[in-house]
Amino acid sequence: MAKAKVQPEPAAAWWRNPWVGAAALALLVAAVYFPVFNGQLLGDFDDNSQVNNPLVLAADGWWRIWVAPPSNCSPDYFPLTSFVFWIQHQCWGAASIAAGCHTVNIVLHFLNCLLLWRVLKALRIPVPWLVAAVFAVHPGNVPSVAWVAELKNTLSLPFFLAALLAYLRFEDAPAERRGRWYAAALALFVLGCLCKSTLVVTGPVLLLLAWWRRNRITWADALRSLPFWLGGVGFGLLTMLYQYRPNGGVQCGADFLPRGIYLVGHNVWFYLKHMTLPFWNCTVYPAPWSPVGWPQERFALPAVYLPTALAAAAFLVLAWFVWRRNAAAWVRGLFFAYAYFLVTMSLVLGVLPTLYLQFSPVADHWQYMSLMAVAGLPVCGVAVLLRRWPASPGKRVLGTGLAAAWLIVLSAAAFPYASAYRNSGTLWADVLRKNPDAWIAYNNYGNWLFDQTKNDGLVLPYFEKAIQLNPAYRDALYNAGTSYYALGRYDEAYEVCRRSNETRPTPLAWTQMGMARRAQKKNEEALACFNEAARLDPSLLVVWYEIAAAKSATGRFAEAAALQRQLLATTNSADAAIGLAWTLAACPDPAVRSPAEAVALGEALTRAGNPFAPAQRPLCFDVLGAAYAAAGRYSDAVRVGRQALDGAREMKLDVRAQQKMAGRLRFYEAGKAYTGNPYE
Repeated sequence: MAKAKVQPEPAAAWWRNPWVGAAALALLVAAVYFPVFNGQLLGDFDDNSQVNNPLVLAADGWWRIWVAPPSNCSPDYFPLTSFVFWIQHQCWGAASIAAGCHTVNIVLHFLNCLLLWRVLKALRIPVPWLVAAVFAVHPGNVPSVAWVAELKNTLSLPFFLAALLAYLRFEDAPAERRGRWYAAALALFVLGCLCKSTLVVTGPVLLLLAWWRRNRITWADALRSLPFWLGGVGFGLLTMLYQYRPNGGVQCGADFLPRGIYLVGHNVWFYLKHMTLPFWNCTVYPAPWSPVGWPQERFALPAVYLPTALAAAAFLVLAWFVWRRNAAAWVRGLFFAYAYFLVTMSLVLGVLPTLYLQFSPVADHWQYMSLMAVAGLPVCGVAVLLRRWPASPGKRVLGTGLAAAWLIVLSAAAFPYASAYRNSGTLWADVLRKNPDAWIAYNNYGNWLFDQTKNDGLVLPYFEKAIQLNPAYRDALYNAGTSYYALGRYDEAYEVCRRSNETRPTPLAWTQMGMARRAQKKNEEALACFNEAARLDPSLLVVWYEIAAAKSATGRFAEAAALQRQLLATTNSADAAIGLAWTLAACPDPAVRSPAEAVALGEALTRAGNPFAPAQRPLCFDVLGAAYAAAGRYSDAVRVGRQALDGAREMKLDVRAQQKMAGRLRFYEAGKAYTGNPYE
């Protein structure tokens, strides 16, 4: 009897090969984020971001970031994220740190797309690759990927998705292998929380997955998720300790609860709209519903809570249909997506105050973990509808065309949004085009413009506009103060810095107030301001330099010289050496003046290879010229005085400083020494 021939299984279509799918995801991610590969390194909204955190930049920061107490240097406890930043600073170096950090962020986003594809496939979600592709190019993810400061998002999500995969393996594995998968899921969860504390919601997500897979939640499911709940509570309390610290953290007002309940409803509908129809994305959204400045009585009106009531009603209606047990598949999918969205967004919907709420009640970078469910829902819905149609070549063409068209539309919206993150100028200019009332954008664009032009008159209107929109904006008040000072408008400089101190006293604002008063020759007032700055932060060296200068201006030359000698001995800084050299060269008191010592200091400062900043070089030649003139070496004084003036012009130093250098040069050319305070 002849043996029956075994027919080989038909080969899978080439486009179903997982390597082809992964390559396609990589191309999509690379195409959308191509503009930021060589972008600049952008900081965070606060002064001590994760990117430029002093702990991250310190040589011993690799261990200090794990034990740092709550402070301005540690605004959040994200030690694993900070550790990765520290590693990148060591690996890339100053020249390539921006490109390296951007590449890491983009690669992590690609990894997240792969892991999402795998998780969705394990959960038997329709068209898992297409959902992952939508996530890859969705405009709402741009800030998380293109903004290096949001590494905490792209770094925490792979741990979250890998923990879900390990937990699913734990549920399906044989008894002898379940323990290792459970331990892996728990370890990945902890690592994710060390990247960003939003992973504290993992426990509720595990229960939601149990319902999705088995249409019920058992006591066994609750017990297995308990360690994740407890870990979430622990990390949540730790985050609150850092976020709500005194003097610099988030402050909870008396109306924070009604304000939060009000915000939840508006924010829910905002995010749902922007996740499903992302055609107008902005780094800082205009929020006409923001309750900033509302009187407390307004929260007593029931009507303000209508959007929140509708959001709750939508959840309860879906839950009721699901509870009936015979709910349609699309109802179950809709409930799953909505419940996952509410759980993962619960920490940023407005109930809990955060630092970012002062800028806007909503932000794209908050939705990175949640977007995958809501953005994928329309795709899954269309796929389910197409599957109900009879099989035909036209159906495949239609489905492929719709999928390709949607990915093209999303990519076309994401590409220019990503392009805005090339540098601070493009970012904040993009915000101002879309949200002309974004006061932080005026301030930050003004900062960037000053870095490019060094023109205080050009940037001052931006700071003034920021203050007009938010009169209590401390950073804009201080920046306006520095510009007023540079323009010689000393009373205005003093006033805006005083208002900044009313918001929250800072040593820099007190220092700027003192500099304004010293420029007006109100030296006793200036000294009082500097002393207050030193009281707030004794480690701020610029304050002590100014105190020495103020003492010199009040005729206390011996005290000024003693303080400058002490600063030079402890810091060996150019500022301390320049200050002491000026006192020794130009002091009117012959008992303090020492031209020979001033010449020695000046020559040391101008010696080739000194480690000081290039902008300090003209100042070093300037003081050496004064020292040579004090010693009677007028030809040398003229020579180095010209070097100082040429250097100041080349580096575009303050115009008034250039004028004073030119005036001193005329003294030397006339065979005269300069005596007095060089900064008055």
